[in-house]
Amino acid sequence: MKHLEIVTLRIGMSNREKKILLLMHMMALLAIGLSAIEPFLKWLLITVVVFSGIVYRHRYSIKDAERLFRYSEDYGWQLFKQDRFVQIRILGSTVLTPLVIFLHYEWQGKNYYQVIFNDAMGKNDFRRLTVYLKITGSIE
Repeated sequence: MKHLEIVTLRIGMSNREKKILLLMHMMALLAIGLSAIEPFLKWLLITVVVFSGIVYRHRYSIKDAERLFRYSEDYGWQLFKQDRFVQIRILGSTVLTPLVIFLHYEWQGKNYYQVIFNDAMGKNDFRRLTVYLKITGSIE
């Protein structure tokens, strides 16, 4: 019996994730600004938070920031990395909610995390990804 069906899911950029990151950076700057620490340390912390904001802003300005996941019964889960699909293993610590998936996977012996908000892909694709993660037995 042949199993040739391959499901490819494209994950784009999430507006909700952008807003959460912006809010977190603004709250950190406010907390630093209101704190009673030495001015040198305060400026150092502000610089770190601003630099972090610039890094994340650059991440979201990249036009090709989409991620591709693929699943088939023959090859299991695959992620597009370094110009090709690579085999990954979804770990049981992956968390599924209606708004976000906290994907925990292993690749080349190392563990990685991927946060996937539901607005980063179409409603049907997000639902399909959730269902495939549940039925492949990767979620404990």
